[in-house]
Amino acid sequence: MPKRYFNLNLKAWHAIRRRHPLPVSTGTRIQYRLLASALTLAQKAAVRPIAGAVLLKDPIFIIGHWRSGTTLLHELLAASGHFSFPTSHACMRPQAFLAHPSLPPAAAPSKRPMDDMMVSPASAMEGEFALLGLGARSAYEAFLIPDAITDIVLNSDPAGWPEHEAEEWTQYLLAFLAACQMAGGDRRLILKSPTHAFRLSFLDRLFPRAAYLHIDRNPEDILASTLAMWRTMWDLYAITPIPDAEIVERAVLDSMLAARQQASAFASRHPDRFHSLRFEELVADPMAVLGKAGAALALADLCNDGVAAHAAAIRNFTRKPHLLSGAQKTRLRERLYSG
Repeated sequence: MPKRYFNLNLKAWHAIRRRHPLPVSTGTRIQYRLLASALTLAQKAAVRPIAGAVLLKDPIFIIGHWRSGTTLLHELLAASGHFSFPTSHACMRPQAFLAHPSLPPAAAPSKRPMDDMMVSPASAMEGEFALLGLGARSAYEAFLIPDAITDIVLNSDPAGWPEHEAEEWTQYLLAFLAACQMAGGDRRLILKSPTHAFRLSFLDRLFPRAAYLHIDRNPEDILASTLAMWRTMWDLYAITPIPDAEIVERAVLDSMLAARQQASAFASRHPDRFHSLRFEELVADPMAVLGKAGAALALADLCNDGVAAHAAAIRNFTRKPHLLSGAQKTRLRERLYSG
């Protein structure tokens, strides 16, 4: 099966080539790259006259490590009808979704490769894919360049980059969110990307009144499921060799620790804008858990009939089992609880 390269425009492709050594033949579908770049320019021209009038409201950020339940939480809140959110259509076609808002003809739901959850072009999606496609520096370069997994935390947080790169990333983010705000009307944006867990202080400077919903899960489940996710995504997208399993596990453990540390530090500084919940409790009683979260953050729209209907529709969803070895469990305990 030929590898998929996401909907990268030429700028994105050239940026990845500057940061990573790639095979010479990689990315030779120049016609598509040119089309994606042309669509980027067309969308900019279409939205420029009105973009300045967009009032970008302080978002609600859903944060948590990969496989901690961020997608479930995002989809439940999106079902309320009270929030705007980046759709799969917008995130996978960031160059043109606003200039061409119609969903593609083949809009039937399909299964996500890592967990069989159903997703459609209208589904809530994480904006990191849009940043990758537009050419911003992104941790998701690791889907294409597996060795980059060792820099997954660094490549998520602009606070550790050269100033010009951080400024460029900020402009990409704000422009994409403004486009999402335009598409969704006056509703507050609710945003989910596991990479946000590593850039909380940076986001706080951009959005000083944003609210944060943090979700956590049994660490053994997070580790096992995240390792499986990377293997699955690399089967589809990797264009360079995959690192040894020990390197991948160490990188995931490092990212789990970083996410935990940043969440704890942020919660202590901003308890009025930060609320943490458990995946296992959300699955067991989503309405009660979301009601408590809404009360903690003074958000009145986290529970309604739309959320209840979506919760009922996915109640019997069966999650793929992923297990750790005894040695992996020991290394997990040592890394998370011994520093």
